[in-house]
Amino acid sequence: MICPECKKEFEPKSVNQIYCSSLCGERYRRKHPEYIRTGNTVLKFQCAYCGKTVVTDGKGDKRTRFCCHSCEKKYWRHPPSEHSSLRTENAKFLEWYEKHSE
Repeated sequence: MICPECKKEFEPKSVNQIYCSSLCGERYRRKHPEYIRTGNTVLKFQCAYCGKTVVTDGKGDKRTRFCCHSCEKKYWRHPPSEHSSLRTENAKFLEWYEKHSE
């Protein structure tokens, strides 16, 4: 694995290790505003309904997909076929792959 801070290759000691050392981890978090000093990672995602970019403080539910309750209600009110889903995307890819693999 390569450390995002110093770019050196290292062997992680656990599944969750991202940096080669705690010093590199601290340096990286200081340079990047995505991290809050408390250690909670700021979450950045696009709303699944309206596409608005949302930045959270990282303290709430990390599975959040919507910018507000209204967008979530609108999203689930419509049939799932109207939304781009992983299953739909995979089906499109498989169809394309079958056409081009011959």
